[in-house]
Amino acid sequence: MSNPDALHYFLGNRLAVCGLALLCLLYLLAGFTFLNDALGHAVVPDPDELRITEKSVLFRETSRRAACALDGSALLAEFPVLSDALAVPGKAFPLPFAGFRLLRQRLAAIGLENLESVNSFVQRFEVVHENKVFELVLFSSENQPPSPTHLFGSDEFGRDVFARVLYASRISLSVGFLAVVIALSLGVLLGCLAGYYGGFLDSVIMRLADVWMSLPGMMLLLTFVALTGANLASTILLIGVLSWPSPARLVRAEVLSLRQREFVEAAKAIGCTQTQIIFRHILPNALAPIIVQATLFLAGAILLESGLSFLGLGVQPPTASWGNMLSNGLSYLRTSPWQAFFPGFMLFLTVLSFNFVAEGLREALDPKRRRGP
Repeated sequence: MSNPDALHYFLGNRLAVCGLALLCLLYLLAGFTFLNDALGHAVVPDPDELRITEKSVLFRETSRRAACALDGSALLAEFPVLSDALAVPGKAFPLPFAGFRLLRQRLAAIGLENLESVNSFVQRFEVVHENKVFELVLFSSENQPPSPTHLFGSDEFGRDVFARVLYASRISLSVGFLAVVIALSLGVLLGCLAGYYGGFLDSVIMRLADVWMSLPGMMLLLTFVALTGANLASTILLIGVLSWPSPARLVRAEVLSLRQREFVEAAKAIGCTQTQIIFRHILPNALAPIIVQATLFLAGAILLESGLSFLGLGVQPPTASWGNMLSNGLSYLRTSPWQAFFPGFMLFLTVLSFNFVAEGLREALDPKRRRGP
């Protein structure tokens, strides 16, 4: 965007600027995960670390008293950690896995009613001690709702959803970028050759593009992955190879209109080779629509990879991707909807941001499409 007017117009488009800022933030956060790995996950927890053995207990003082409230003296004598928790109401105290299981068995044997009916990983009981009513809360690290400890909650294995969403951005953003590089490399090369030389070469390349565009891309991806197994590198390669016809047609149209211009004739007159004319004189003047196409294709490639992962044919667990997190979260929509909401929301924001940026670039680089003040 070397044209100052185009840059000024783009910066005046608030949606495009907001989309670009969000994308920059996402790529920075994705890059930060590599630093976090080098620091031993000092800032963000390990997204693949299972925490199903982490159990806690706390007391909350309450004014109401249920009919099923139980005198807690016997429990305090049997489980000393409960005395520590009762001394500091509202503070969670860790409980060993064996002690946690024994306490739950003891409460079940007593017949104390569990007041928590939604989440099976949280249990609430009412206990009376020294004429005060307390709410005894037992909770596991699994399926915890968003909190200061887990910003996006935790999943069924106690893994931090925020960390998994953050690390999943590495997969989605890198898949989109690398697939675009492959598709544009093929499309720009073939489009330049077809548009500049024309004739028989043009006919062959364009008919090949017609055949390629008639192929059902998603079905080919599914078939390929089913035959060869889920492999991220081959998925990226196939997405890129299947997507070259659109940029090829776009570049061909631009080259056809530019090859008759005066600057091309001048380049021929001073002895430039055909390769120099194509890649040093014609192609730089055709970059505007290519940039817009690349931005739109990034969003499409991310959606395509997420769709494959959602179907179980993309990135395989335990490696996190937005698609497989969405698929896994469907089983917990009633009890812990945050497992599906946050990866889905990040996917929505990313694709929407790419679309805003593409629309802003299209209007900024094409004066005919600019809106009036």
